[in-house]
Amino acid sequence: MNFDLTEEQQMLNDSLRRFVTNELGFERRAEVIASSKGTDPATWLHWPKWGCSGLAFPRTTTASVATPWTPWW
Repeated sequence: MNFDLTEEQQMLNDSLRRFVTNELGFERRAEVIASSKGTDPATWLHWPKWGCSGLAFPRTTTASVATPWTPWW
């Protein structure tokens, strides 16, 4: 079985990594986690651009464990 990423998957992976690196650095994630909401709705608005709107998390999931990019790494 071939578990290599397709070209499209690799492009998505690269885009998400760039976004996380540039926009969601450690300090920013710490701010979001420390906020009263524990999430940043503005950040989640970016996911549909990459076709990630189908990612599902339980309602109890917080920003500290909701890492949509984890499955690709």
